[in-house]
Amino acid sequence: MRINSEDLKVIFDRIYEFIDSYNNFDIKEDYYWDLAEEDRYLFESSPERKFEVGSLDDDITELLKLRKKDRIVTPVDLDRLAALLNKLSHTISKI
Repeated sequence: MRINSEDLKVIFDRIYEFIDSYNNFDIKEDYYWDLAEEDRYLFESSPERKFEVGSLDDDITELLKLRKKDRIVTPVDLDRLAALLNKLSHTISKI
């Protein structure tokens, strides 16, 4: 599989427009389970590692720091955004 950055930009813009139409979100849950990267795409056997715990509150706090240009974006920010988008997906589907 392959996807280029131009296609990602179009996709991100469309998703942002969709999310923006809802304006604000009340997220009640904080903690979530996350499967370790080493096991996430391994389908030859069941995951042997324990799940990791993430915090949407921590994720949002760190993502909001990206509003400042001097804050460097890291790969961890992609994980944080993925967790937040996953929660927004489930929240919007219940509206």
